[in-house]
Amino acid sequence: MRQRAWHCLVAVVAAIGLLTAPTFAAVTVKGDQNAWADVMAAYKKLSSLSGYRVKMAGDGGMQSVMEVVPPDKYHMTSQTPNGAMEMIKVGDKTAFKMSATGAPNTWQCRSLPQNTTPQDPTTAQGTVEISRGADTAIDGMPVHTYIYTNTTAQASTSAKTTLYVGSQNGLPKRMVVDAGASGHPITMDYYDYGAPITIALPPC
Repeated sequence: MRQRAWHCLVAVVAAIGLLTAPTFAAVTVKGDQNAWADVMAAYKKLSSLSGYRVKMAGDGGMQSVMEVVPPDKYHMTSQTPNGAMEMIKVGDKTAFKMSATGAPNTWQCRSLPQNTTPQDPTTAQGTVEISRGADTAIDGMPVHTYIYTNTTAQASTSAKTTLYVGSQNGLPKRMVVDAGASGHPITMDYYDYGAPITIALPPC
């Protein structure tokens, strides 16, 4: 049961794109090259902040809040149909605990592959095809819209991403990832830009 709970945690982390993908050749961009440059600029600006927060929701019943301190620290609390989970990652060291039946309810430590920020497109590999969508507003914030798919040599399907970037601050506001038949859509809302966040590993 504990192994099953651990697999559930790994699935949640992988679903929101936190684990680094295998190394491929440099990304090939098709479509609006300037739009992809805007996307890269938005995430590079995000990674320069002292901290920020992300709310994540998935059709599979996942609800998460993540505090991020670039480049390699985050604290995530998640609620899934299988129970609650909490995860702290600093570099390649990870501590987690769960409230699911049969799962460890004290801090457990593991080593996981190095990561970047959630669904960070600056780590994209393979082929990206991108276009611009219509400008709109989210929570009263005017945003530019970018729509792109990312295909790698090992992927059987392409994940479609719709990214909304603040037209005034140049930072990601919302990302919606639709993995099609290979997974549940996930919505990520970015906020608290520049928040003073401190993250440290607990004793395990």
